Amino acid sequence: MAKGPASGDATGVLLAATATVFFASAAVLVRSATGLPPAGLAAGRLFIGAAFVGLLGVLTRTPMGVDRRGLPVLAGIAAVAALHFLFYILALGRTSIAHTLVLVNLSPVFVALLSPWWLGERLGRGQSIGIALAIAGLAVMVGYEPRVTLTSIGGDAFALGSGLAYAVYSLAGRSERERQPLFRYTFWVYCLAALFLLPFARPPATVAALKAPNLIALLLLGLLPTGLGHTLYNAALRRTPATTANLIATQEVTGGVLLGYLVFREGLTASGALGGALALLGVALVTSSRSGVRDST
Repeated sequence: MAKGPASGDATGVLLAATATVFFASAAVLVRSATGLPPAGLAAGRLFIGAAFVGLLGVLTRTPMGVDRRGLPVLAGIAAVAALHFLFYILALGRTSIAHTLVLVNLSPVFVALLSPWWLGERLGRGQSIGIALAIAGLAVMVGYEPRVTLTSIGGDAFALGSGLAYAVYSLAGRSERERQPLFRYTFWVYCLAALFLLPFARPPATVAALKAPNLIALLLLGLLPTGLGHTLYNAALRRTPATTANLIATQEVTGGVLLGYLVFREGLTASGALGGALALLGVALVTSSRSGVRDST
């Protein structure tokens, strides 16, 4: 069992941070694609992301074929990814951008709980404190919510389910890093996840809703947070522990809430600045911690 750096190498951290910049655009793009069925929107963005990654695979001469033994594993990961993307979109249709992003990005808690069992990665004390600060910061960013409805509670439940699926997706991506080249892995996960969603996508309704603004939003959603963001995130998982990459990605909340305010004027609470600062401090603590993470994979 080899010891690695607490938070992976600098390249892995940079890849995760860059992915997070692209992730931040997802919520406003989903909200901009009005009238598209949730499963159709999720399947569409995944098909576009798969096409983009497939092109990268061809340009880099990456072998894209997968054998029968590897396909069931990829299919299982894709099913989890499909749930993450679908629940994320369902949540945004029922609750606020801030609530959705905060609850989805509670995924580091799930990753931290699952990593020792799945990957043999152990957190050091500094990283544990960093996670606690980051999660506290995300909670503060939500602020006090005086209006609670059954719809918003349902949206929060979908967001939490999306966060759990995201954690499993992150751990699976980390565990597959030695078995599959990046572009082959992401191509098949995106493509299979889209195929899983297709039966629920209501194709006639999806096609009918593809007017110019929705089509542009869908294309950008497939290219930016999916094709670029999730592929860079999976690249980061190959170079840094899942907990670190996942925690850095929680800063999607900061960017996403800011964009939500600028585009849709969704109110940013007074606690937003304090919460963002706490979360960023937590990320800094995790990525600078020297307490080792043990990785048995």
